[in-house]
Amino acid sequence: MRGNLYPTTVYLDEYLKKQVTLLSLATGRPKAEVIRQALRNGVKTIEVKPSVSSKALLDLAQEVRKLLKNEKLPRDLSEKHDKYTWE
Repeated sequence: MRGNLYPTTVYLDEYLKKQVTLLSLATGRPKAEVIRQALRNGVKTIEVKPSVSSKALLDLAQEVRKLLKNEKLPRDLSEKHDKYTWE
């Protein structure tokens, strides 16, 4: 591992292998960099965006965290949330 790069294994078909090699030779960049750039570009086109409801829930959790920053909460809150909510 170098810096924030993590090793992985990817199997390429003959066409992709040839294209990576040609791009590497044409640009003078290592094959690994060519593959990383292709992945970055591909991920941008299919990147998963959080749904509106999940974003709203995460925003709500953030606000609750701010409100309760210095509060002591019961250790069993996640297990007995109904008890604490309704009693």
